[in-house]
Amino acid sequence: LTLTFSIFFFQVILYEGVEGTKQGELTDPSCKGNAHDGGVFGLCWSPDDNYIATASGDKTVKVWNVATREPHKTIRFENTVENQQLSIIWTKCGLFSVSLAGFIHCLNLESASVAKTLKGHNKPITALTLSADKSIAFTADFEGNITRWELSSGDSERVSPLIHKSQVSGLAISAQGQLVSVGWDDSIAFSDNVFGAVGLLLLFVHICVRHFADAMHPEKVKLSSQPRGVSMSSDGRTVAVACQKAVLLFVNQKPTLTHNTSFEVSCISLSGDGRCVAVGGQDSKLRVFEVNGSQLVQKKELGHSGALTSTAWSPDGSHLVATDTARRVVPYSVEKGFAVASDKEWTFHTARVNCCAWSDDGRFVATGGLDTNVIVWDMMNTGEHPIIIRGEFIILLILANHSGAHSMSPVNGVAWLGPRKILSAGQDSVLKTWVLNV
Repeated sequence: LTLTFSIFFFQVILYEGVEGTKQGELTDPSCKGNAHDGGVFGLCWSPDDNYIATASGDKTVKVWNVATREPHKTIRFENTVENQQLSIIWTKCGLFSVSLAGFIHCLNLESASVAKTLKGHNKPITALTLSADKSIAFTADFEGNITRWELSSGDSERVSPLIHKSQVSGLAISAQGQLVSVGWDDSIAFSDNVFGAVGLLLLFVHICVRHFADAMHPEKVKLSSQPRGVSMSSDGRTVAVACQKAVLLFVNQKPTLTHNTSFEVSCISLSGDGRCVAVGGQDSKLRVFEVNGSQLVQKKELGHSGALTSTAWSPDGSHLVATDTARRVVPYSVEKGFAVASDKEWTFHTARVNCCAWSDDGRFVATGGLDTNVIVWDMMNTGEHPIIIRGEFIILLILANHSGAHSMSPVNGVAWLGPRKILSAGQDSVLKTWVLNV
């Protein structure tokens, strides 16, 4: 006999699969005759059809014996709104649920516990940064959440407590493990020990999450206006912040310089030695400043066809690249007085370019755009066609098209994991790695 079922508020009702007659209900005595104390948002059969698993807003997942219609196992989550269980699936590999926070929980039925939790984003990723050894990535999203990723395993952990209460617009990480973040709560935060307890987190989740939170000591500083980006020197001592109409410098977490601007700032990059600052503006101009004590002295002004969206110094400081809303990616030669360093215009993006990053050897520039593509430009072959990274090959009727690197989603962040390996972050809340065949 095949049974199907429907859900009514806190109830799970079983029906005969052919005639549709009611067969009974799943009830838990502790829930006043209902299946759950909250809405039932998802259910599924076990592979052998002997059990049903249900996910509920009461922060529990229950496994039911179909024959007895009684609860077989109950897995309880911490009593927070984010732990409402919204979806569930039972595969040959195990039982998995998804919570309101967007986390995927791998469930251990024998011990009625959570074996592992995959913590990503369920809102657009707005910032990305990498540790110096490329082993750990930090991402931030529209709601202010920051996530740390172990790139070798894909394991992740949410940074806690919440540092920013709104969108994080920039991240930077020092080799010593200090995470610098700026957010639309008009603040900059310096968080120490973000690498502390990393190894233990994956072994003792509940204990170590608390240890990780305790080990972090975010020091927040109020900014004069909304921050648009942040950049750090190679030694981690100097931090430059782009605010709406000001550029700020911090040395060893202390504010040392404020440079007010007549234009609206849109992006920023601090050279590795901390001596020069590239500032992009909404007025379609890129300005290069030199740090002179407690002042910024403008050295160069470079015109663009659209508002600047991102800029970055090459690792050795010999080049500067900038992107804009007019689809352009422009590399400049510092040694040649910031002359354009490409033989042809780099305009292969079909919409605004959102982000850019240099490879460690300074040969390649990776860019991500509103057009969903990641494009790789070669400084040794500046006049040749770039490498355009796309996703799956899609065939629609008689038309053959390529989806973007992040299908139907803008690319908001790029970083280099190795000489030919790229990490990208998208509006689709997804991180992807790409290997170049060059």
